[in-house]
Amino acid sequence: EMFAALGCMFFMPTLDKGDWRPLCVWAAVPAYILFPIALLTIRESPRWLQINRRFPEAQEALAWLGKEESPTEICTPREMQPLGSAGERLRRMFDPDLRATTLGFCYFCIIANFLYYGQSYAQAQTFGGIEGSMDFVSPAGQLLISCAFELPGSLVAAVLIQSPWGYSRSLQAVLAVTFILCIMLITVDYQLYAVFVPASYVMKGVSSSFFVFTYVVMATVFPTSVRNIALGFCVSVGRIGSISAPIIFELVGEIEQRKHALFFVLSAIAAAGGILVVPYVPCEMKGKPLNDTEAAAGECGGRGELIPLRKGVPEGSDTC
Repeated sequence: EMFAALGCMFFMPTLDKGDWRPLCVWAAVPAYILFPIALLTIRESPRWLQINRRFPEAQEALAWLGKEESPTEICTPREMQPLGSAGERLRRMFDPDLRATTLGFCYFCIIANFLYYGQSYAQAQTFGGIEGSMDFVSPAGQLLISCAFELPGSLVAAVLIQSPWGYSRSLQAVLAVTFILCIMLITVDYQLYAVFVPASYVMKGVSSSFFVFTYVVMATVFPTSVRNIALGFCVSVGRIGSISAPIIFELVGEIEQRKHALFFVLSAIAAAGGILVVPYVPCEMKGKPLNDTEAAAGECGGRGELIPLRKGVPEGSDTC
């Protein structure tokens, strides 16, 4: 995003005038550079290799991930327990013990996308509209500064993940700050740019922090049998937020005659809703190993017995 904002400074500094074609070419450059690198360096996951019974490769992948000198032992059961079809695993996500988790994280993904991408779109529009009032930097420059705040935002997410607060409390804290900042952003309609611009910068960092933190936490709350499909489902549903944010921004602008307060009020309401939803989404997995079975399905949101991946599986064992 910082790379795209830098391109805006070169090709569209006012964000409303200029040729968009060079900007599109500029935005595509990283993909052309990174694609061959990714093709040559990204490995298959040990889990995927194990499911497809490519056990030697799975051992090598684990050894590479752990930076160990010798391959890590991996369970190779005589009869692997099937995970079930995609439809069966999808229905499993909405069983009573996982329904609140699935729906809760679908909502978190929606508001994470709405806040993150909505802010990106809103800032591009609003910064372009206040040119002349903030003469120290061009609108594209303001957008670049705002994007730079994602770096400390990601650092805050990392700190929260490692902090003793717990995931639920951390989510509520980030959403509370988001709510306050959204209210401050309403000042753009009253030409209080000394409040709006700094709040926009901080909001970009906070929305980035919430986005990263949500996706990291989401990877810990589902059992192995449905983890991949659950993550994919929640992420896909979350795209409703990123798709709808620009549309809502433009519709609100038409209704309010290019005023943006209502959009930021809607963003504040979404954040407040997240604060209220957090207590109903089980469960707190801070500091616990990932769940690999569904035994004791009713306990802890259906995530059951916790069995960490380990070396030295007893010979003859048929279970992972």
